[in-house]
Amino acid sequence: TVPTTVPTTVPTTVPTTVPTTVPTTQPTTQPTVEPTDDTVIDILLKLKGQTTIKAGHGTAPLNGTIDAKFDLISGNFTADLKLDKTKADLKAFGFLPVTSELVFTPVGKTNGKLVGKNLTATSKVGISIPSIKAFGLKLGGGSKCETSKPSDITLTSTNFHPLKGGAVSGTYDVAKLQGCGLLNDLLSKQATGPGNEMTATLAP
Repeated sequence: TVPTTVPTTVPTTVPTTVPTTVPTTQPTTQPTVEPTDDTVIDILLKLKGQTTIKAGHGTAPLNGTIDAKFDLISGNFTADLKLDKTKADLKAFGFLPVTSELVFTPVGKTNGKLVGKNLTATSKVGISIPSIKAFGLKLGGGSKCETSKPSDITLTSTNFHPLKGGAVSGTYDVAKLQGCGLLNDLLSKQATGPGNEMTATLAP
């Protein structure tokens, strides 16, 4: 006697439930160091120095202020530059004494960076000339006498401290004059061109 029947029932269902969701949320932001009220300091610096006008063979004293906001972490800063009206003693044609009033008007903010003690500051400045005189006689100038475009002035220092200041210097171009009267073109040749120097000391 041998068994003639065998079990025919087998499991017909198998577990089909598998995880259909996987974590998809990935970090999308990286930690960054943002300036805070503790890292940005507001400093008012007094500016005192002079500028040379190469074409006019002369100089003019400079006085003013720089109100700067320094980020102590990045070293970046923005500033409001103010320069007082000044007078330049020039020599037209290399020998004729000429006195010229100069007004430097900043266009926008001064921007720069401080790395260690190395400072770089860039300003865009318009230059106007209310009066140009020789022997007391007015040769030109006026309310519309100005350079045809602003000058880009970059000042640098290798020993600057935001709380103590330091010495800065640089060179800049002066664009051609316009609106300065009948002698505009002649006067322009005596006052404009490249290679003009600016030196100053900044101090609290």
